[in-house]
Amino acid sequence: MAGKYDVAVIGGGPGGYSAAIRAAQLGGRVVLFEKENIGGTCLNVGCIPTKCLLEKAALIDKIRKNTENGMLKDAGLFSWKKIQEQKASVVKKLTSGVEGILRSYSIDTVKGKALLREPRTVEIEGTGEKYEADKIIIATGSKALIPKIKGAEKGNVIDSTEALGLKKIPISMAIIGGGVIGVEFASIYSTFGTNVTIIEMLPSIVATEDRDVVKGLTRELEKRNIRIVTGARVEEIKEGSGTKIVKYSKDNTISHIEAECVMAAVGRAPNLEGIDVEKLGIEMDSKMNIKVNSMMETTAKGIFAVGDVTGGYQLAHSAYAEAEVAAENCMGGKLEANLETMPRCIYSLPQLAAVGLTEDNAKEKGIEFEKSIFPYAANGKALAADEPGGFVKVICEKYSGKLLGVHIVGSYATELISSATVAINMGAAAEDFYRMIFPHPTLSELIKESVLSVKNLAIHIPKGQRTDK
Repeated sequence: MAGKYDVAVIGGGPGGYSAAIRAAQLGGRVVLFEKENIGGTCLNVGCIPTKCLLEKAALIDKIRKNTENGMLKDAGLFSWKKIQEQKASVVKKLTSGVEGILRSYSIDTVKGKALLREPRTVEIEGTGEKYEADKIIIATGSKALIPKIKGAEKGNVIDSTEALGLKKIPISMAIIGGGVIGVEFASIYSTFGTNVTIIEMLPSIVATEDRDVVKGLTRELEKRNIRIVTGARVEEIKEGSGTKIVKYSKDNTISHIEAECVMAAVGRAPNLEGIDVEKLGIEMDSKMNIKVNSMMETTAKGIFAVGDVTGGYQLAHSAYAEAEVAAENCMGGKLEANLETMPRCIYSLPQLAAVGLTEDNAKEKGIEFEKSIFPYAANGKALAADEPGGFVKVICEKYSGKLLGVHIVGSYATELISSATVAINMGAAAEDFYRMIFPHPTLSELIKESVLSVKNLAIHIPKGQRTDK
């Protein structure tokens, strides 16, 4: 036996490394297994590198806008090679930083593929080394799905990891799937000059979000010359003359587009490699996600699971929250994860962010509500930054004024959503914002004014012009 531990964590992504750190903070002897790179998908080929590219795309977009209106001269050229190098530098800095934190807590990190076939024992494939632990946390994450479409074999279709590392910018790109990943990559490559088409099977892109903000995002993406085809099913992908031909059906009609590059962005599946769920007695749901209770326990005694492998939101910040609960409970706690008020962020151009109930959610629950839509164009900082496009939509309970949902499409939406998250978590009502002081000029004022607009108390919008349609 290579060692005995209080907690063994399988997977070094956000859920895994945060669980390991929290268990160590609580006095546990911890071992962490990672077969590739610490940081998992998020730090290496997901959240962080994608945002590096999106930040550069947003910067180039602003430079071009100011060049077109004459304020800048001969600006807007860029080096794709340098952008990729900066992305790699950021990833390296963050992953090495996490490795340093793990060392500071004396967490043993084992590089290799972990095999979990029996309770309390983790084996390393190839070496046969075995590690014993009182509690085990599975945080093996997820992997990109390649759709079951004729011709969608590897080499013919790329996934998000491959899209991050393209050596040159394609002339054209077809993206299958209009969810979070699809619209973010559409924003990236359209800004860098690629003709992008999104093909989505559902009636709208990012279909789980509020209809109004989805419509707003769709309009803005189309202004950026991103073609969006919804209600369409891809039937076949085949080789053309230097391009890929994507055939799709819509309204009983077969159409096609040609693109230099085809990317699949149809979601992710749990990564169960090395985990013998049947032998361990771990129950799965219909999508082969590991079932857990609110304490992040699986149906196998002493085994917990967190992050993408459990399905759910598949967000790094969700994995952090789940991991901290699992680690606390591994060390004798009795915590439950509260994931009801989960902020949801899409780093497209423009951004979309939301927390709480959508309008449809409120209707389904039979809640009487009031709503308002407050435009970015009524905010001084948005105008000063030349970012007037966008709005904040607020949903409040009708009689109590309790804040139920906040939905934003526009610049820095993903930063603004945090204050709304705090307010909803605290059970704040619209009138609670009445005496709050927000700094001026800031985009954060949009949150206060949008909430007050529900009660027709916003200052910077004319009387009777509350936009609630």
